[in-house]
Amino acid sequence: MTRIAPEWLWLTVAGLSEMAWTITLKYTDGFTRLGWSLATLGVMAVSFYCMSRALQTLPIGTVYAVWTGIGAAGAALWGVAVEGDPATPLRNLLPGTDSGRRRRAEAHPKEEAEAPRVRPLNEWPGDGGTRGYGSPAPGTALPAAWRGSYCVSG
Repeated sequence: MTRIAPEWLWLTVAGLSEMAWTITLKYTDGFTRLGWSLATLGVMAVSFYCMSRALQTLPIGTVYAVWTGIGAAGAALWGVAVEGDPATPLRNLLPGTDSGRRRRAEAHPKEEAEAPRVRPLNEWPGDGGTRGYGSPAPGTALPAAWRGSYCVSG
């Protein structure tokens, strides 16, 4: 029979606890619900304790990668299976990237239309420095270091 090293058991429990506190955190309503808040803090304590035990023998990079991986994958699966989160291809590849923004846009179309968007600096309209942003005047070439960079604009 194969024996599992105790540090990996500690890390597995830490990862599962990471998933659990992420899920229970949702139900705290900003820590306004006492029962869920205490449960979240308790599971957090278990998660950090177990992770600290795994860190006694395993490398920090390995521990952190496995801990967050179990937590993120588990919380995403919970969201799809229990919470009804959409399982779109983009979300499956990059959890949280498309579904939240789409839901907000459907619920609050005016707010979403007025929200700032990220765009390349070469699309920045430029103010000639009058607003203090230091963006170049229209038609001015961007410095080489700015090319390919992004900014948030209204």
